[in-house]
Amino acid sequence: MMAKKAFARVWLCAGIAVLCQSAADAQECREFGTPSYQATREIEMMGKTVTSKVYIAGDREREEVEQSGRTMIRIRDPQGTVAFDETSKSGVRMPAPSVPKQVSEKDPNVRVQKDRKGDVHTTTIQRKQGEAWVDFITVVCRTDGVLLERSFPAIIDGKPGRSVTRHTDIKIEPVGPELFQVPSHVNIKSR
Repeated sequence: MMAKKAFARVWLCAGIAVLCQSAADAQECREFGTPSYQATREIEMMGKTVTSKVYIAGDREREEVEQSGRTMIRIRDPQGTVAFDETSKSGVRMPAPSVPKQVSEKDPNVRVQKDRKGDVHTTTIQRKQGEAWVDFITVVCRTDGVLLERSFPAIIDGKPGRSVTRHTDIKIEPVGPELFQVPSHVNIKSR
């Protein structure tokens, strides 16, 4: 039972970070392209790392996380997210989160810096704290639209920190539409 609770807690924490950032990730790199690819995703939060396999095609994403002999799957598209566990054959459907207000470069307390080195674009959003400019969100994209890294502030269990997502082992290749379908034997409940 403890392993199941620990698995659920890690998946929930990773899921919250992913839900908070996945829609933004796809949009922030989209200006450079919309390739189909698979990659290894590492999410670091509060000293812990969750590793998963992701498949991305346009505005759809499938993520698979294995832990304690179980596989949790999350499928996201513009309408929302479906998360399920093939072992228990159950899952939940959640509507897409509301789109956060865009950062305005006209705000005197916000600064957006863009840099390009070779085939890598880095966008850093900074906020003014007192007299200093502090990095708030950083997004690193390849020129073909592949997300390489994204970091942003996160609060887990009341403690401030950062969530950092990295994509490695990237393979540009077609991702079949069947990966974005929920198997018929899985019972999905809506939230």
